[in-house]
Amino acid sequence: MKNNKRLFFSMAAFLVAPGAAVAASQTPPSAILRLNNSIEASYQLSQLHYGETKNNAYLDTENGKVHGEALGISWMGNIGARDDGGDADASWELKNVYLSLSYGYVTGDVSYQGGIQDCSTNPCTITSYAGTSHARIKDWSAKVGKGFVLSNDFMATPYLGFGTHEWDRDLLGTYGYSETYQNDFYDLGGLFQYALSKRCVVSADLAVGATGHGSVTSPDASMELGSSAYYDAGLAVDVALASRLHAFAEARYKRFKYGYSNWYPIPGTNLAAMEPNSTTGAASYNVGLRYAY
Repeated sequence: MKNNKRLFFSMAAFLVAPGAAVAASQTPPSAILRLNNSIEASYQLSQLHYGETKNNAYLDTENGKVHGEALGISWMGNIGARDDGGDADASWELKNVYLSLSYGYVTGDVSYQGGIQDCSTNPCTITSYAGTSHARIKDWSAKVGKGFVLSNDFMATPYLGFGTHEWDRDLLGTYGYSETYQNDFYDLGGLFQYALSKRCVVSADLAVGATGHGSVTSPDASMELGSSAYYDAGLAVDVALASRLHAFAEARYKRFKYGYSNWYPIPGTNLAAMEPNSTTGAASYNVGLRYAY
C-alpha cells in the first residue's frame, strides 16, 4: 500500500509540474481544440483476462473476446467571471478546462477454466471443470482537468478521473451460476496530445488510482471486496475527414484487482464461503467517428 501511495503522489507532482513553465494565456493548437470539443461513437472489441487466486495459484480463470459499443463527449474551454463595473480584481478566468464523459458496453461468451467444489464430504473436494461464461460489462467514466500548451503542437492535460465498472458473470451449463461484480474507481492521470498536422492528432492517456466500494452479488449472497490499485493506459490517433467529421482508432489496457471478501454463511448448511483475491485485465480496441461541435 505504501508503494501505491508513493507512485500516486509522484505521478501527481509530474503531472502538475508543466503548469509552472507554461503561460496561462496560451491557446491550444486548433487540431487539438477541435478534438477536445467533440462527441464520439465507436465499435469496441475487448480481450478479457480474469483470474481468482489463492497462495499465488489460480483457482479459476476466464479469458476471451467480448464486443460492443462506446460513446463519449468532451469539452475544453475557459471559465470565469468578469466585473462589468471595471474592477479588474473582481474578474478571473481559468483557461483550458477539460471535461469528458464516456460509456462502454461489451458482451460475449468467454472460456471458463476452474473447478466444481463439493462440500457434501469433509473435507470438500474440487473437480476440474471447463465451460463457457457469458459476460456483460458496463463502464462509466468522467474526467476533470486543465490543459497546458507546451508548444505550438503539443498539449498536456492533467486530470482527476472517476467512474464505475459492472460485470455480469453467468457460468453456463449444468454447474452454472450467476454473479455481478461492481466497483468504483478514482484515478489521477494525464492526457498528452500532439498535432502531427492540422488534420491529425496522436494522444497518450495514462492514469493510476484505486478501486473502491467493490462488491460481488449472487442470488444467495452479497459480499464486499477489498480495494486495490487501478491502472489505465491508452494510445489513439484522430484524423479529420472534414471540418467537423473525424475518424479515430484507440488501443487501451486496464488492470485492477479485487481483495478477498468477508466470510458469509451458505444457506441451508453449516458452511461458510468467501470470495478470493482476483485480478482483472482488459485490452480494448476501438474504431469510430467523432463530430467536432
